[in-house]
Amino acid sequence: MDSSHSQCSTSRRLKVIFKEPAKYWTDALPIGNGCLGAMVWGGVASELIQLNEDTLWTGVPGNYTNLDAPNALSEVRNLVDSGEYAEATAAAAKLVGNPADVYQLLGDTKLEFDDSHLNYAKETYQRELDLDTATVRIKYTVGDEEFSREHFTSNPNQVTVTKISGSKPGSLSFIVSLDSKLDHHCQMNVKSQIIMEGHCPEKRISPQVYANDNPKGIQFSAVLDLQISEGNGRICILDDNKLRVDVSDWAILLLVGIIFIRWAIH
Repeated sequence: MDSSHSQCSTSRRLKVIFKEPAKYWTDALPIGNGCLGAMVWGGVASELIQLNEDTLWTGVPGNYTNLDAPNALSEVRNLVDSGEYAEATAAAAKLVGNPADVYQLLGDTKLEFDDSHLNYAKETYQRELDLDTATVRIKYTVGDEEFSREHFTSNPNQVTVTKISGSKPGSLSFIVSLDSKLDHHCQMNVKSQIIMEGHCPEKRISPQVYANDNPKGIQFSAVLDLQISEGNGRICILDDNKLRVDVSDWAILLLVGIIFIRWAIH
């Protein structure tokens, strides 16, 4: 192998490329920084970006001690000493007691584009994950216009970024909203900002609660800030919980997730 070919091979970017939007969660493309993350589905007329924050869990502080664990441990040891390993494995289930609490999804960013995007040229569609930059890019053509989206999560700034662009001035129009399967509500902070606040379930199992505790599930807040091109474009508020962008050149969505753990420490 000559040196020129070797240099070309080592400089080639590593990408995972799809030619259609995701149909299943396992087909969506991930972005993240180890704390804040998202799964990008790459839909055309409607886009779903599923949001994660690694400290969002069910449950409240309490005494989760399994009082039966010492007896269960003794049983497991006896079975192991007797060579009854399958039985020991089954008995070890008693060591953990009740089911543990579980991780929760933060919510969704939803994008809805105008009906012209339903008629995109399928042969022009591309969805890719750049493994060198941890960036998801999507592009497709509607008529003679090309639309592109770029998604990444910044580690220094702890923010998920989405940039949406059209190839022609004033070609970009869409509606953006936040949603969650957890108990939540959304409101507008300023003309270009959506705030979603909610909380996780307070209990998956029933712990022993101390007398001066006020059990409450973990509370969260997600803030989405919308910026658009200067000169072209306008932002409108819909139903007090959505933002509509009209005739813009580009738009940038900045999303942060904030977790509140207000618990007494004993």
